[in-house]
Amino acid sequence: MNTIKKTLIIFSLLLFTLPGHTTSPDVLLHDEVVGKLVFEQRNNTLYITATFDKRLLALALKKEAKCSPQDMMNSCADEYIRQNIKIRINNQALPYHKTGQKFQKRHMVYAFEASFADNIQEIQVTSTYLLKYNTHAIVKALFLLNQRNRSFSLNHRRKSIQVSYSK
Repeated sequence: MNTIKKTLIIFSLLLFTLPGHTTSPDVLLHDEVVGKLVFEQRNNTLYITATFDKRLLALALKKEAKCSPQDMMNSCADEYIRQNIKIRINNQALPYHKTGQKFQKRHMVYAFEASFADNIQEIQVTSTYLLKYNTHAIVKALFLLNQRNRSFSLNHRRKSIQVSYSK
């Protein structure tokens, strides 16, 4: 065996024996985008498209959900998402409901909508989605409201964002 191969083998062994190193899929070493939320408004309805990493959502649901595997990405995921992503419009909590879902190779795409009475002056989104399992999780939020596009990242340091659309 040549010297380069020996060096690589020793380096690999040392890397895996360092404290804090893990090969577990539950522990991620870098910030990771685990979801994307897109908010759009038509008339007095807010449309939310939520795209989540299917593998990470399944890991969270296996630990928390009390449902059968066939219901996991349907009703259990819907409940988990609504528990961990809260929306307020004009300082009022906004309940939203699922209107559709699509299975993709690596992602789950959910469509939600919510009705509200007044024009959006202010919208607040709070996300604790997957933070219990991954402090490096990032949820991207894109607001396509009032002819102004805005984008934010939600994470363990910034769990809530508030966007004002006052004129």
